[in-house]
Amino acid sequence: MWLKTDKKINRVRRVKKPLKIGNEVFIYFNEKNLSSVATPPKLLLDKQDYSIWFKPAGVFAQGSKWEDHCTLTRTG
Repeated sequence: MWLKTDKKINRVRRVKKPLKIGNEVFIYFNEKNLSSVATPPKLLLDKQDYSIWFKPAGVFAQGSKWEDHCTLTRTG
């Protein structure tokens, strides 16, 4: 979900403030993307300051405006 205010458009994961008059909400839906299931990434090494992960095919490094549920930050 994306929220357009008078200043800019931001991605919104949860509602934190009431909508104001003039705000616009954009919801993008792609059934193929949202129905995909990615193999979970595997943690190979955790050194507190950094970690190393095995990223299987189908797990995205970053999301898009269509979805982000199969990204490293959401699946790991």
